[in-house]
Amino acid sequence: MLAVARQVCSTRAEWRAKWIDETSCQMLGHGRAGLFIIAAMLLRAVQRWVGSERFRLHVHSEASLALGVAVELRRIDVALWPLPAVVLVGIQIQTLSPRTLERLEVWPVLQGLLLSQLALFYFHVNKVIM
Repeated sequence: MLAVARQVCSTRAEWRAKWIDETSCQMLGHGRAGLFIIAAMLLRAVQRWVGSERFRLHVHSEASLALGVAVELRRIDVALWPLPAVVLVGIQIQTLSPRTLERLEVWPVLQGLLLSQLALFYFHVNKVIM
């Protein structure tokens, strides 16, 4: 069995320094947990916002305006694994011969997002029907 020796403080200054060290370590641990909780809440808020009907209609109208033809979207999601990505599900582009994309995953450059610049790192398309 291991015996743990407790540091005995002989002066008030030593006791205060020890108390500050212990308290700061505890606060650092609580701070990390707090940051994790805040990050999880922020992520959940972003997922709800991106998945909302209002956001879907906004993306629908912007895509239609950009392409010059009607575009329909079934759903928009945020994926976290393997990298954070935006996923568009059920895209129908109403051209002369309609096109359907089952799933479009877009991974942005994260550093660019922090600088308010959108740059694509990678995108993946599943099941295109022409």
